Amino acid sequence: MRCYPPFILSTQRGFTLLEVLIATAIVGLTIPALMLLMMKQADNTGSLRDKAIATWIADNQMVRLKLERQLSQSTLRSTVEERVEMAGTEWLVITEPEKTTVGALLRYRTTVGLERDEPIVTLDGYIH
Repeated sequence: MRCYPPFILSTQRGFTLLEVLIATAIVGLTIPALMLLMMKQADNTGSLRDKAIATWIADNQMVRLKLERQLSQSTLRSTVEERVEMAGTEWLVITEPEKTTVGALLRYRTTVGLERDEPIVTLDGYIH
């Protein structure tokens, strides 16, 4: 039998089976948690995208109402429902006029969403 000096034996150690099992368990628990976090982040990104687009549509509707008032002196007097396509998606836009206590001032509530019962953005604006 061959004898090795003690300093060589102590530097040639590998991983024990227990260390490998613990590392595998840590990786096995971490990867699903990271995947869940990534899926949640993707959902949040989609939601923020939809909210931004719906806000643009509502803003566009308010600008359109203001321009109609300035250019043709006409105002929207009843609820209007229309479909608008933006960013490859069809959106439902509902605009409801409401009289206020201040003379000719009208309040318009514009709701934008993908479905009637699930509005994404509601924007109120006033036009006189």
